[in-house]
Amino acid sequence: MLFTGLFSCFFCTAVYADRPLGMEDKLKAAYLLNFTKFIEWPDTTEMTLPSTIRICVDATPEFLEFLSQLVGDRRVGRLKRKVEVVARSASKGCELLYLQGKHTPDSLQDENAIVVTDSDDNFFPDAAIVFYTENRKLRFEINREKIDALKVTVSSELLKLARIR
Repeated sequence: MLFTGLFSCFFCTAVYADRPLGMEDKLKAAYLLNFTKFIEWPDTTEMTLPSTIRICVDATPEFLEFLSQLVGDRRVGRLKRKVEVVARSASKGCELLYLQGKHTPDSLQDENAIVVTDSDDNFFPDAAIVFYTENRKLRFEINREKIDALKVTVSSELLKLARIR
């Protein structure tokens, strides 16, 4: 009986901890992970071990934790690069930078990162990928000019799912 009560308390705590992060944010986290699977960054190292793809996140701690759990110990792409999730404030370089909320253009320091913003309401001029909602579904838009300037290769499979700007 005591075991059942303790188990119920732990379960309720876990469910309550998940509550602040909505379904839309969970979908955005899944998209961010999938972007790393369908985008090839140039190999900038000459080491034999694959380099890391860093997803830098400027979002709520709950979002950062959820994305970190989602990524786990994954490796992606042809070179089987490890994916790592870090807070933007703790990083020194990002391949993918997710900005949640309002940001000013001069707040961007990662010139070589693919910038992803959380909605079309949050216009950020350097954004290469923008999430938006259409018919109550989460979608994303890709700015080809920004992507081409970063010299990354985006899979045609990903481009099929995007609205191209």
